[in-house]
Amino acid sequence: MRHLNLKNLLILFFITLSKEVYSEQSNNGKETVQQAIEKKTASQNAWHKLLHYQAYHGNKQKSHARGDFFFSPEGMRDPEKELISFLYAIYEPLPSDNNEHAICRFPARYYWLSNQLPEIKNIHTNIQCTKFETFYNAVRPESVSLVFVTATMTEPASMFGHLFVKLNKKGEEVKDDKTFSYVGNVNTGNIVLYIYRGLTGGFPGIIEYLSFGGRMRQYNILENRNMWELELSFNHEESRFLVMHLWEVESASFDYYFFDENCAYHNLYLLEVVKPEIDISRKFNLVVLPVEVIKGILKTNNLLTSAHFYPANYNNFINGYRQLDRKEKKYFNQTLKSNNLELATVSVIKKDKILNTLKYYLTQSNFWKDNALNERNSKLLKQVEEFQGKENISNINFAEPDYTNPSIGHNPSLLMLGVSKREKDYFTTLRFRPYFHDSMDSPLGYVPFSEISVLDTRVEFNVARKKISLTKVHFLKLLSLRPVSDKFFFLSWQMQFSLLNVDHSGKYALMLKNGYGTSFHLPLMPDTFLFYFLGNGMLPYYIYPETLFSFGGSFQSGIIWSITNLINYEFSSEYSIYYHNILPELALTSSILWYVAPYLSLEAGVSYEKNINSFEYQGALKLYF
Repeated sequence: MRHLNLKNLLILFFITLSKEVYSEQSNNGKETVQQAIEKKTASQNAWHKLLHYQAYHGNKQKSHARGDFFFSPEGMRDPEKELISFLYAIYEPLPSDNNEHAICRFPARYYWLSNQLPEIKNIHTNIQCTKFETFYNAVRPESVSLVFVTATMTEPASMFGHLFVKLNKKGEEVKDDKTFSYVGNVNTGNIVLYIYRGLTGGFPGIIEYLSFGGRMRQYNILENRNMWELELSFNHEESRFLVMHLWEVESASFDYYFFDENCAYHNLYLLEVVKPEIDISRKFNLVVLPVEVIKGILKTNNLLTSAHFYPANYNNFINGYRQLDRKEKKYFNQTLKSNNLELATVSVIKKDKILNTLKYYLTQSNFWKDNALNERNSKLLKQVEEFQGKENISNINFAEPDYTNPSIGHNPSLLMLGVSKREKDYFTTLRFRPYFHDSMDSPLGYVPFSEISVLDTRVEFNVARKKISLTKVHFLKLLSLRPVSDKFFFLSWQMQFSLLNVDHSGKYALMLKNGYGTSFHLPLMPDTFLFYFLGNGMLPYYIYPETLFSFGGSFQSGIIWSITNLINYEFSSEYSIYYHNILPELALTSSILWYVAPYLSLEAGVSYEKNINSFEYQGALKLYF
């Protein structure tokens, strides 16, 4: 009897199993596909986001992903055909290695579709996606943050700032949180190829994973850049969905472009896959800037939950050092000289300041020069850290959140309307700068004492003569003035490629200008007051009305003073000598700007050119958009 009952149970089990298999095979996805077509599932924005579609030629769309990212040969351009192919793929029998099945390869697509078409939840309920689970368990985020890294003038690809995404794991130290970012896999050291490939998509785009501690070392220490973390309202389920999609894009390939499909665009797009309502990426056209992504995030309702500031290591050191009095600075310097920590006679309050300042200095001086601690300073740093632990002295951030906050800066495009008087003539002036920021703009939200101008064009109209003339076009103008301190030296530099109307005479020349020098804060003046000196080499090529190649040099000096966050003053002088000119040229310029609103400023100035003995008085209205 027991044998008969066991036999009946086995027969019943195999009948049930065969019915389930027969049910799956009899459907084979056809009914599900028909249901998806009737529901117009493929037309939903969320499905398009999962496939990385973007608009082109009006309403047409295609994906910028390639590789093994699609099941349909037409999946790059037809979201419905890709949906149908994917649905048929998930009904396929399980291979010996479950990880090769569509459900394991594309868990985010399957998860989203299972909420649209619930019947597919019953397919392969026993599937084991071990590789994905290992990937997920290494991260397990509870929430998600977007981190803005301030611009640096030392790396061409980072002159507009950088973005990466931080996956916040509950119960972990912040430095152990995992981060990812879309970056270009640069495979050349040739500057010409670097620019060409960056502009034409010649670099493959990859997802780069790194711990947050690694990011802090890279950006805060090695590159001296501030970081602003914006924690977003991603719950646990949404955070898991993001990791699912990260797993999917491992099988895709993307091209990297400096101006549009860059770190800002792709990192934003990955967030939009999870929250399609963000929907910021489609608003960008020719250029996607990290700072504009941050502003778009802040304008999205109920998306930001908190913000955190991580200052550059050098900023922590310089602010800490300034807080030391004369005796404390003397002790600080003696400690560095003797390479031995003696704090027996130092008060607890002073220990706080001195130990933290020493730590920031030792870290900065070594990593900045050698990318690693040398043996001598490593010994002293170890003493500092051991004493901190023994005395329970916590780390101090001396640098407070500053005006590099990306949310408070002006918009990058500029339209200027002005009037001027030169000799006896009056002019109206029109200036257009598509991107990005110049030294006379408000420093709020930008790297201080720097300039990145692209296609900055100025045209003037002579009122009396009824004549329009092109004054100048700065195809590219870069300026980086980094003040030196009594502990560190930074090189200041500029590079400029322009078309100039020489002496307002109608003679046009292409000018390549490159220079280096130094800048520093003056005693008794605030940190917002900077004096600089640059020596420049210049290669002018006269193209109209006659052609002439020449060369020359100039000595340039000046001051930039942010009197307040809303008022800027600048004075510059430049003494130039050219091979084809017997007489040297001297130009003086003085300007003041009032930042009235985030989209509006007023500027007034006077300039003098000795070679034509001409003063020019100017006033302008500047609109940022």
